[in-house]
Amino acid sequence: MDKAESRRTSSNDSDTVTYDSRQAKQRASVKWLLSKAYNNRVPETVKEPFYRDHEDQEHLKPQLVHSLANAELYCQALSNIYSDPNYHNLNNWGVLQVLARKGIYINDAHLTETVLIQTNPIKLGAHVSVMEALMALYAKEVATPDRVLAAVQRFSQSHQRPLPADHEQALLLWVNEANLALRERIQQEAKSQG
Repeated sequence: MDKAESRRTSSNDSDTVTYDSRQAKQRASVKWLLSKAYNNRVPETVKEPFYRDHEDQEHLKPQLVHSLANAELYCQALSNIYSDPNYHNLNNWGVLQVLARKGIYINDAHLTETVLIQTNPIKLGAHVSVMEALMALYAKEVATPDRVLAAVQRFSQSHQRPLPADHEQALLLWVNEANLALRERIQQEAKSQG
């Protein structure tokens, strides 16, 4: 990440707060990948995946740069998501093929294996695209419509609902029903107190 990256600045009287949404997205994506790759037991050495250099620029730690370039972190994440050690020996192209076979496509024309193996400088934007695809795969595998519907039925008094079409619809159903249930609970508590 260099100084040329776009930054939005908002100023409050004497404070100037700089917020870089791309940097925040990169940080969150890398931390999510680390949590999946290490099964929520991220080593202390990489819990904070970025460091600041003498010019106060933030960089991804070298061991993580290499683990992304050789697809090690992606393979570990896939192995943990599916509890299958057969994913450990993939290269970046193999990871992209697995994602495509699972119905997750990355619509980035500039994403190639050559870009993903580049380490100096690392093309973190390309890697974030792969991380987002892994997040979509994880959501698709974890938030299956039947699981979400079963969870909704545990806290919602609503009538039987049809099975959502996909994981996105299932998650929207869960959010909506959770909000309705919370609203009903707050209203009941307000009635009992007043």
